[in-house]
Amino acid sequence: MAGGSPANALLEAFRKRQKDSYNEAVKIDNFIKALQLEISDLKRKNAILQDIEQKYASLERQVADLKQSSAALKDENASLKGQLPRQRELDVKREGFGNIVG
Repeated sequence: MAGGSPANALLEAFRKRQKDSYNEAVKIDNFIKALQLEISDLKRKNAILQDIEQKYASLERQVADLKQSSAALKDENASLKGQLPRQRELDVKREGFGNIVG
């Protein structure tokens, strides 16, 4: 045999297969590490997103509270405006009464 004995040929084929398997395992390991990094990055981004969503929900509640307060103040303002003519009338009577007494 030109290449050596059949045992040597089998051994060489086994070594090549072992090397190919090792190289494939290294590729798979590197791929797994890349996926793990990507998962970690996505988890970090998800945590940031959840924080933003919580802050947004809080701001929405604050806006709703402010709208409610604003509506209450508008109602109070309208009520006070409605009372203004009567208050002026009372003030005029008081001033007139004060002039009579004084």
